[in-house]
Amino acid sequence: MAFTVVSWNVEHFDGGTDPRAVAVADHIRQFNADVITIYELESEHGGWNFARNFFPGHFTFITEGQNSQELLILVNPANIDHVAITQRHRFRLRNPFLRPGALVTVTQNNDHTNLLFLHTASGTTGDAFGDRVEMAERFFALNKILQELEENGGPPARLIICGDLNTMGLQYPRKIQAHRHLTDVEELDGLRELAARAHRNNFQGMTVAPKEFDITFSNANNRQASGLDHVIVSDGIQLTNQGNRLADAQPFDVRVEGWQQLATQAERNQFINGISDHNALVFEVLP
Repeated sequence: MAFTVVSWNVEHFDGGTDPRAVAVADHIRQFNADVITIYELESEHGGWNFARNFFPGHFTFITEGQNSQELLILVNPANIDHVAITQRHRFRLRNPFLRPGALVTVTQNNDHTNLLFLHTASGTTGDAFGDRVEMAERFFALNKILQELEENGGPPARLIICGDLNTMGLQYPRKIQAHRHLTDVEELDGLRELAARAHRNNFQGMTVAPKEFDITFSNANNRQASGLDHVIVSDGIQLTNQGNRLADAQPFDVRVEGWQQLATQAERNQFINGISDHNALVFEVLP
């Protein structure tokens, strides 16, 4: 049985029940998702109120750390036999103010799928870029660990890594254009190479799933735009094909839902300023 996932960075989200929270909930509910993760939750109390009022039948989990932004995870039990959620502090590295990850293991018909939700270090400085590289090494190592378990009689190694992975590139030693050593596209290419090599005994690596649109983040009037949000899937998992991209007619598996669907810049600015500067990623996982 397939299940649907929504992964969305809702910028500086306070939760609660105000008009912005209503708009966020309405945007999410149209996808009828089984697993929902919201990044940049800035109020634990507001997160619980948001979950109780708009998703009352869902299991709710909020990460906890010294940072000001957390992950809010909602799971609809109607299509899920069992769910286990654990906080992963190791993705904060040596910086207690980095956001922890959350590992959500979904079970359907005794098939287990592991979803690792992450909001990695932001910035193009050397320290932020280095943190992202080390985070990538750690989350790809998880794929190898799952493969080792499968080789020793454990369940199939099914891992999906998704979230705001902040593939921004590197400007070093100063954040100026002349010191831009890696572009955002080049960082993503490096992530793809690391993903392909994340295997044991040539068993299976991982692949960055194709998205409907490359750009998932933009501020008002398109002054800054980038593809920060990604879904990375172990080769043993298949996502539902969602159609062909408008840009190049290539097939895609991850929908990009938000201001990208709006026709005018004025409408996009309203969404960006009033709801979020990120689009939601929506995908369906096949058994």
